[in-house]
Amino acid sequence: MSFIRLKVADFLDITNITQDAADTKKALVGMEASFEETLAANDPVKTAQTAATFSTVIKSLEETVEPEPESVAVSPEMFQITEDKEEGKLPPAFDPETAIDPVEQSLSQTAEKYMEAVQAAVNEQQKRGDLSSPTQVELFAQSATAVTSSKTVMSGNTLEFASSTAVHLSNILDVIADSSSQRTLGSVERSLSAVGSVIDNVVDALAIDMKSLESDKTQLGSNSGLTPHEQEYFAEVLAKRRRIKVQSRIDKAPGIIKNMRRVWRNTFKISRRMCNSKGRFRMKKKNFSLVSQTSTLNEIMDKANGGDNDNLDGMNGFSLGGLDIADPFEPVAVQVVKTKNPFIHGEHSKFITSDVVVASVADEAGNKVNMKGAKVEHDTGVNCTVQEEELVEIHPRFIEGDASKLFYHSFEYPDANARACVMIRASTPHLFYRLYVKIGSQPTDINYDYRTTIKYADMGPCSEICLAEGTLTKTGQAYIGLRPLEVESSVSRRKREASPVVDPLVAPYFFGMSAVACYTWDDVQVDWLASRCKVRGVINVVVSLAR
Repeated sequence: MSFIRLKVADFLDITNITQDAADTKKALVGMEASFEETLAANDPVKTAQTAATFSTVIKSLEETVEPEPESVAVSPEMFQITEDKEEGKLPPAFDPETAIDPVEQSLSQTAEKYMEAVQAAVNEQQKRGDLSSPTQVELFAQSATAVTSSKTVMSGNTLEFASSTAVHLSNILDVIADSSSQRTLGSVERSLSAVGSVIDNVVDALAIDMKSLESDKTQLGSNSGLTPHEQEYFAEVLAKRRRIKVQSRIDKAPGIIKNMRRVWRNTFKISRRMCNSKGRFRMKKKNFSLVSQTSTLNEIMDKANGGDNDNLDGMNGFSLGGLDIADPFEPVAVQVVKTKNPFIHGEHSKFITSDVVVASVADEAGNKVNMKGAKVEHDTGVNCTVQEEELVEIHPRFIEGDASKLFYHSFEYPDANARACVMIRASTPHLFYRLYVKIGSQPTDINYDYRTTIKYADMGPCSEICLAEGTLTKTGQAYIGLRPLEVESSVSRRKREASPVVDPLVAPYFFGMSAVACYTWDDVQVDWLASRCKVRGVINVVVSLAR
């Protein structure tokens, strides 16, 4: 049979890439020779500073490389038939090996070498007994931050070296903070923030959108000229290319996450000495924010039950419940990290599309409280007023020949653990609606997966009709059918009056909907689970608790 082969030139400018690779290799060879001389001098501080300086060059080199397109628009004209093409062999443009850009590969290897050198420099400096001040810690942390500043060239090894270095530096800061006076704690806080910047870069590189790594036939375009089987084949090849680029990060993720959590734990430990007069400490970075709040179980439970506790404004947007504390008035520290999602393993990781919440509670001695029964709920601040403004005005009409007399809408329902909510606002009090939902095809009044009635009282401001998690047992394209019905009093009145020119059932209405899921990370199963997490209130993002 003939085999369809994509023209390489349509996707890859070989001349430019080769020239870029040659220029980059020449620059990296010169930098490597200079760096070897620095290493030979056996000066840890100079090593770290040189690695940081050369990393700025790497970043500039990386920015000059033309990025590979995120998607491939395929048309029939882009294909050619070759009779001599060996069956079963990938076309050159789709070969997984081409997913590894030679320039990126060279830069990645160099960055990995620099980060390993910085890690060794930290260990050597401490071995000499010269790593005992916040200023020195800050210097090494800044070097590690510079080396990890370009996430596209970060390998799994580089991130592991960086996160391990951050753990080491935060351990040293913990010892320094123990012996520091109140006057010198400011320099400790600056150094701690510098260590946080290392982890910030690590989080950014590790927070991979797992959904984007799946096979996606739409990437080939609607006019590809491919058969369904060929579409699946090429879509899987493209997905494989995307996975190859980040596979080393995925493989190293468990160890990197463990290091990240150690740094956050050390940060909370050190923060007890730096809290303000109200018992609060905050660290805000680009990819994560961290807050510690002194409170009591009584206040936390009040917040969890919807109370507006002023003493917990440092915990704005979060509530905790189900904590194992005997004395409800015992002082505790609520510790929360809101971060890009680094927990990328497990079957359900593809559903985590928002920032996640890593929460813990510690007693006065710093011991963590048992949170096996805990729950976290997150209010994004998307209030009902905002939602009302986002509703779309619909001017409906019946489909000729549709005996069900429904108005149709559709949405993607990707997760059976999601709660789907519909908001509808009628333009007249004389109408109410019967709602039908079906996965995979449009519902009728006798063939549907779910049905309910929406009364006019259910269509007021901030009102929404929600299908509880698990109501829809299948995923995919979901369809909504709305049947307009007149209230009995309106029907009687209309019969006494002249027949209206316009059918009252096709009155305009405002419509909107959302699908929301909530997951909890499980360290034992190494996956996100929906069984211990519930969504409450007007929430439009995934809410996640990682323990």
